Amino acid sequence: MLEPVGQLKSINNHAKRRVICLAMLALLAVPNSATAQDDGTQGAKQSFDRGQALYLEARFQKAADAFLKAYAAKSFPAFLFNAAVCYEKNKSYAEALKYYKKFLFTAPHSPDAKLVKKRIATIGRHLSPSPAQPGSASQPAIPKMPELPPIQTKGVVVVESSPEGAAIYLKDKKSGIFTRTPFIGSLPPGRHTIILELKEFKPVRKTIHVRRDVLSYLFFSLARQRNLGWIEVRGNIPNANIYLDKQSFGAVGRTPYSGYLRPGKRKLIIARPGYKPFETDITVVAGKTHMVAYTLKRVQHGWLKVTGKTTRGAKVLVDGKRFACSDYPCRGKIDVGVHKVKIAREGYKNYETTVDVGVAHEVQVAVKLNPTPSRLSAYITFGVAAAVLGGGIAAGVIANSTESELQDLAGAGGIYESDDDRLLKGKVAAISANALYALSGVLTVLGVYYLLRDDGPPSYGESRDRKIAITPFLGPQAAGVSGMVRF
Repeated sequence: MLEPVGQLKSINNHAKRRVICLAMLALLAVPNSATAQDDGTQGAKQSFDRGQALYLEARFQKAADAFLKAYAAKSFPAFLFNAAVCYEKNKSYAEALKYYKKFLFTAPHSPDAKLVKKRIATIGRHLSPSPAQPGSASQPAIPKMPELPPIQTKGVVVVESSPEGAAIYLKDKKSGIFTRTPFIGSLPPGRHTIILELKEFKPVRKTIHVRRDVLSYLFFSLARQRNLGWIEVRGNIPNANIYLDKQSFGAVGRTPYSGYLRPGKRKLIIARPGYKPFETDITVVAGKTHMVAYTLKRVQHGWLKVTGKTTRGAKVLVDGKRFACSDYPCRGKIDVGVHKVKIAREGYKNYETTVDVGVAHEVQVAVKLNPTPSRLSAYITFGVAAAVLGGGIAAGVIANSTESELQDLAGAGGIYESDDDRLLKGKVAAISANALYALSGVLTVLGVYYLLRDDGPPSYGESRDRKIAITPFLGPQAAGVSGMVRF
């Protein structure tokens, strides 16, 4: 009785082993999506690199084939763009038109959409021959292909992450979110620092060197983050600067903002020109999400800014009162309304103007102060006039002395001859005194003219009114929503 039972158990165990093996084989037969995706990307990269190499060798037909092979492996619109460029270079305009249209269909919001539309229109006109004239046996005329702006193939950057939807920042977070993963597009050639952040996952940073002739592929497998707190900041005014603890530390990013912070108490400051700053205290807890909603209110004053190299050290007067501002450039708050502004600096001609300041507006006054003319000519003239006057006084003293001497002689009963030297001396002295007095007067008047005259151009300037505040709006970044950005 026991033997059949043992045989049955042996059969059952054998059957179980077969089932397990078949199950394992079935699992191995199922393709891994991540591996398939990597294989597709790798194949696309190889074909893309080959296409760029052929393009540089001016083998445009083969380059186009390589780019289309890359597109078959991975449907990145940039490959269609490059294929169309190759066909255009090869003067295969019908094929170029086909793939330009296909690129525009797959990437209607591409930065190159305007350029591509223009090329489609130009190539389309070229491929549409002009109708033959009535009664003419000649064939329709094919117009000459017009000159098009230079164009070349583009490099491609692919950034993917697991999980998807991570925020991508370029260089740092101060300029806000560039886009979210997956990203398929182009970046200017050169070095770029890419930062990825996603809630509940550790941020990553990588520096890459972008080239026109290669496909740069980045994949990030994000790891869980449990030691930091996550903060999300949203409000009514986007693109406001985010400061932590003190504004003097510099902005860490712009709204809408999200990211990790160390646990502890922090002061959050949100500021944007034209609005009153918003401040709040938060306590960051590791592994927790902190939502901060802010409302920025528009200021009820304006700003006056005085610029110009010659205004350094000058006094700025508004309605006759000293304007409170920094040394250079002079910028400060000013009440709304019309104001008289005067800029004065020692050794320079004053500049005066009238400004009309609106709410949350900055009026910038760019000024060039011209130097006041030199008074040296006036001082020299006054000196000469004083010397001449002194000479006139001396001559007058001689004339008076001679006249008194002759009068004393006549009063004593003395007689002097008409040809007496003293008589001639007195007359010459008197005439000289009067002439010197007159010359001194003329020189004095000339000195006053030199003192008061205003040589050279006056100081001048121009005003520019700039609205600082913006109207609140809703957009992808303001709402914190972003999708795939394509080439």
